[in-house]
Amino acid sequence: MQMVKKILFFIFIVWLGFLILMPKSELYYAVEKALDKEDIRINERNIQEGIFSLNIDDLDIYVKGIYMAHVKKITCFTLLFYTNIEIEDIVVDDLFKDKIPESIDNLVMHHNILSPLKVSLDANGSFGLIKGNISLLSKKVHLDFVEPKEISKVKMFLQKGKKGWFYEKSF
Repeated sequence: MQMVKKILFFIFIVWLGFLILMPKSELYYAVEKALDKEDIRINERNIQEGIFSLNIDDLDIYVKGIYMAHVKKITCFTLLFYTNIEIEDIVVDDLFKDKIPESIDNLVMHHNILSPLKVSLDANGSFGLIKGNISLLSKKVHLDFVEPKEISKVKMFLQKGKKGWFYEKSF
C-alpha cells in the first residue's frame, strides 16, 4: 500500500511540475506561427501566463493583410486531462458585417480526456445561442442554433433539421 501511495504521489508531482513549467506562451507563439503560414496574423497587446492558464488580451486578427476582427480576451485553462478555452467579445470589422454575424459575445470550447477526439463548443452572439462539437476523428464541425436570432446573414450556409437550424462542414 505504501508503494502505491509513493507512485501516486510521484505521478502527482510530475503532473504538477509539468503544468507549472509548461511554456504556455511559447505554445501560443507556435500556434501563431502555424496560422501565419495560412496568411492569418494575430497582433496581441498583452499575454499573461498563470500556473494553469494563459490570458491573451486585445487581439487584432488579419487575414491576407485585411483587418477582420477584434477579440477582447482569450483565456486558456488546462489541467492536461481537461482544457477550456474561452473567447470574449469578438467584434467583426464594419466591412464584413453584412456577410457574417457582427459579434460573438462569448465562445467556450471544452476538451477532456474522456472523449479525446471531440471538442464541444458553446457560443452566444448576435446570431443567438449555438451548441456544437468538432469531431477530430471524422473531421466534422456540427453547430446547432438552439436559440436563433439574426441568422439571415448566414442562413445560406445552414440546413433545416428536426430540431431547427444547424451548420455542418467537413475539414
